[in-house]
Amino acid sequence: MPAKKLTTQKDGEKNDSGALVRINPADKTLLQELANSEGESMPRILHKAIELYRREKFLKQVNEGYERLNSDQNSLGNDFRERKAWVVAQDEWSREES
Repeated sequence: MPAKKLTTQKDGEKNDSGALVRINPADKTLLQELANSEGESMPRILHKAIELYRREKFLKQVNEGYERLNSDQNSLGNDFRERKAWVVAQDEWSREES
C-alpha cells in the first residue's frame, strides 16, 4: 500500500511538501474524524498528539526519577544534606553582600 503524504504546516499555511508517514487505514480514519470534529488540519492534530506524548513521556521519566530517589534512602539523605549546604551558603553570601 502506498504511503499517505502528510505535510507539516504552520497555522493558516498550505504546504504540500513534507515527510511521508505510513499510518494504518484505521488510524487515518480516526485522524480525519478528529481533524473534522476539531476543525483543524490532520498535521495539526498529529502535532498536538506528538506533543502530548512527549510531555507524558517526560513526566513519566520525572516520576521514575523521584521513585528511585525515594527508594534509595541513602541518596535521599545525601540530597537533603546537599540542599541544606546550598541554603547555608546562600545565606552566608547574602549576608556578605549586605
